[in-house]
Amino acid sequence: MKELLILKRIDFWLQPIAVVAPMIIGSIIKEPWLAMCIHFSLGGVQAVSCLLNRFFLQNEYRAGSRGLYELVLLIFAIIGVFALIAANGNKSGSEDFVIMYLLVMLVAGIVMGIWYMILSFKEYDNIERLIKQKETANENNLIV
Repeated sequence: MKELLILKRIDFWLQPIAVVAPMIIGSIIKEPWLAMCIHFSLGGVQAVSCLLNRFFLQNEYRAGSRGLYELVLLIFAIIGVFALIAANGNKSGSEDFVIMYLLVMLVAGIVMGIWYMILSFKEYDNIERLIKQKETANENNLIV
């Protein structure tokens, strides 16, 4: 379980790194547009993390609202696919749908990022608490 705690710590700290890294890299190479990559880097880290947690994190360690987060993420992804299809189509009004989706994602991405960081912290905290309980029980010779 201590290995899981280390992985959750890495999972949590990769998220602020994904926010700061594009700013630092952009300032080093003097390309301020790289700051716009924060959305993509944070979203990418969180999407990979979400998939890994979905398939490898046992239910007892998962935060209560992770299932809702995954559902909302799936809905945004499905709408995003429709936006891509609309962007490639020549139908009138498709540009409006794509622009509206991108504007919603600009705000929703920030909210989803904060939500995911809270989920990750809660899971990390829960795993740490379970480890301490197990160590305390072992010290008191309650568990052999």
